[in-house]
Amino acid sequence: MSVARDYLPVVAFVAILTPFAPAFAQTAPYNNDISGANYGRPEQSNLAALAPRTLQLGVKVSF
Repeated sequence: MSVARDYLPVVAFVAILTPFAPAFAQTAPYNNDISGANYGRPEQSNLAALAPRTLQLGVKVSF
């Protein structure tokens, strides 16, 4: 029981911050717009910006 009590502050901290995770996930080099104007557009998302570089790296490593 004391082990669960020891981890309670950590669990509470993570639970409180979880709804704000999308705001922390914005990475400046790939998406500098913090106004939300690009929200919901796949061509402007961080994942779309990272995908071509990830694919290139995969091709270089596999060949």
